[in-house]
Amino acid sequence: MGQKLLYFRRSFAQSNVVNDDKIISTLHEKQIVSSVNAEKIADATRYLLQNQHDYAEFKYDNLVKVAKKDLESTFERLGLNNPLSKNEKKIFDRKKRIAIANWMENYIRKNFPNVLKIDFDTFIKSTGIKAAQGSVSKALKVLKDVQNTNFYEIEHLVLNLQTGEIETRLSRVSALPSISITLDESVAGKYTLSSFADAKIKNKRALIKGLEIEFSTSYLFHVLSIGTEYVVSDKVKREEFRHIASFKMDILLSSIYGIQYNKEAATFSIDELKDKFGVKQDVEYRYFKRDVLNRAVEELKNKMGKIVTMQENKVGRKVVSITFSIKYKTEEPLFEFIYEYIASQLFYFYDDIEIQNIKKFANFLKTKKNEDEFIGKKTLLEWREEAELAFKNETELLKMMEDDKPFFNIHGFVYDKAKHTLLSKVTDFQDGEEIVRYEIISHNNKKVTNPIDSLRYIIDLENENMMRSVHIADIIPFAYYKLNTWIDIDSIDMLLKHQESIYKDILLKDVDKFAFEDETRKQMFNYYVSADKFAETTKGLKQKIQRLFDL
Repeated sequence: MGQKLLYFRRSFAQSNVVNDDKIISTLHEKQIVSSVNAEKIADATRYLLQNQHDYAEFKYDNLVKVAKKDLESTFERLGLNNPLSKNEKKIFDRKKRIAIANWMENYIRKNFPNVLKIDFDTFIKSTGIKAAQGSVSKALKVLKDVQNTNFYEIEHLVLNLQTGEIETRLSRVSALPSISITLDESVAGKYTLSSFADAKIKNKRALIKGLEIEFSTSYLFHVLSIGTEYVVSDKVKREEFRHIASFKMDILLSSIYGIQYNKEAATFSIDELKDKFGVKQDVEYRYFKRDVLNRAVEELKNKMGKIVTMQENKVGRKVVSITFSIKYKTEEPLFEFIYEYIASQLFYFYDDIEIQNIKKFANFLKTKKNEDEFIGKKTLLEWREEAELAFKNETELLKMMEDDKPFFNIHGFVYDKAKHTLLSKVTDFQDGEEIVRYEIISHNNKKVTNPIDSLRYIIDLENENMMRSVHIADIIPFAYYKLNTWIDIDSIDMLLKHQESIYKDILLKDVDKFAFEDETRKQMFNYYVSADKFAETTKGLKQKIQRLFDL
């Protein structure tokens, strides 16, 4: 089953739940199911908004440039451009980052299109709600029952542009958008989604033209994963949750996973946890632990492979707080990777910080507790969040390189695990002798120095390749001569089985090893080979690339 990544701003992951439904065991089963379905629909709409379009205007780097230009006179007026000491520079830089984030949030609220249209069946399938599959009536009932049940109180840091002081703002947002149904003209104006769900009409599906999803403008910034302040989860695995608390526990713990060595960041008071899970303060801790925390922890282990340990901190006999620690069943090496990645990037690609030993420097970074401290040109928090994304990109890239060796061999690509970046093979001749070396790749006027840019480079390269080329998989079936016998290549599986030798013979333009029943298709094949029109990758890689675009 494929992975579908969901992004949550860190402030959202650590927000308080303020909806009226309670998630302790005293709820009726109907209320629990409705709340779980609401979370799955919120995930589906979040995924849709994050992945339906590529809004270049709203890319983080672009917005930062515009924001800095727009705020320059304000920074000058507040004196943030002229620090008197190194410590003051850190404070001023933090204020600038907050002001830029505030600017982007306001810009997105005013300019980002917050209404999406989608096919009814496609959306219902995307929710992963099994009870809604295969029955229009059940699907409509699910949509009707879950409207506007999820609310979160999110804490923002805001820079007062008049005084230059940092302030705290609390915002209440709904994770569920407004979902409207578009009906056939013959029943226009007669029904709302709720009344249409209850109406006794035959063949309702024929009357449904689609769904319109409208997000609150105040929620957009929290759903778009713009910048570095976000955590990642897997939508497919979240679809398996059966307890409402698991959805919140998943992203709350993800928000501290990379910094759990910091006990203060990984510790929450019992009162804080009740607020974060939407449980009344007067609920006894033993019930809260049994019906909320333990259930969520168990589901994270069974559905996501996360092993969560809860250390109870007591004053006397009373539990006052819990310190969480998280690891994976598979012993995923993300924690070690984060600091090794930061150290290696600084060692190989930054000149403003001196590192003698990467391993020792990585261990040194683990002792750092100030997330706003600059290490090189980025804060420690920014480095950690980049490293988490880099880990996922490196895993994906290494798998692609293993699965599609012909493509990477043809281009002379290797992956340097020490430097955590893709390198390109360069062949020189000196005194008639061939000399092979590997060098950093440049892409879009920027050096490729990390897994994130490496994967983007491969995606762009293959996308360009697919735009101007055809794939051998597109002309199946054909016969292929190998080891003194003709083999019928009549499926993707057969193509993948013989892909390396097939691509080798295409590159050598050995067309006699390919046979087609249809003369026209044979001539077309010969033309593609002679004109070098065949893409240099397998169908499998083509599908992987497309899946990455769909994420």
